[in-house]
Amino acid sequence: MTTVYAIENQKGGCGKTTTSIQIADYAAHVANKKTLVIDVDPSGNLTKTFLGTEVVKRDLFTFLMNRPKSTEGIDAFQKVDENLYMLGSTKQLNGINMQSDFDAPLMLREALEPFKWLFDVIIIDGCPEITQLTHNLFAAADKVIVPMNPGSYSVMGLADLQNEISFVRKMYNPNLKIHGLLLSNIDKNTKAEQAINEMAKTCCDLLDTKVFDNTVYHTTVINDAQIAGIPIRKYKKSHKVNMVYTELCNEIFKEEGWK
Repeated sequence: MTTVYAIENQKGGCGKTTTSIQIADYAAHVANKKTLVIDVDPSGNLTKTFLGTEVVKRDLFTFLMNRPKSTEGIDAFQKVDENLYMLGSTKQLNGINMQSDFDAPLMLREALEPFKWLFDVIIIDGCPEITQLTHNLFAAADKVIVPMNPGSYSVMGLADLQNEISFVRKMYNPNLKIHGLLLSNIDKNTKAEQAINEMAKTCCDLLDTKVFDNTVYHTTVINDAQIAGIPIRKYKKSHKVNMVYTELCNEIFKEEGWK
């Protein structure tokens, strides 16, 4: 059974796209699972990381507007490599929120449904703000992972995020689960770290979820990998932050029973 993970926090700078990249890279290239990654962020940073200078041939906007037939099979998605496929982001996504025909929050879920069986896991990199796409994201997902960096004011948006998730649960997706809260880009061994951990516990009470055991601490390697446009595992596999992301992914996918 295919599980759909949404990585979402509408506050920028919380590590949402970085988290999505590392999780998708792990699923496809460490766990060797057939993985679909979907970029819902119009900035397209995840798309640029996996495609580089390659032209986006299968994008989310076209997928939603044209609704490819199930007979297209895996060709409905852009192949990155043997295990990784994607629906990339283009600037056209910016116009979706102005289109009255995109009011249906089930559009993404319904478009994906005929193709889900092709993949072991689907990773969706969410929007940097609450939009019509956000409802589609949550309606299509099974589990939500919430990256949080208190320094980016991401805590302040969690109440709004909870309201959106509650709305989608009530109207479209009653089984949607918040899989966990990820502390990301945290300064280690500072006076603020303990306060951040306490704040995270409060946020977990609000969201009715847990804090993942693995915390991603601040390191320049994350920024360097972003500049290089590649996942951290490919940039510096031996670095501690890559090991942290590996353990985090083991934690995230534990319920999948992967071996």
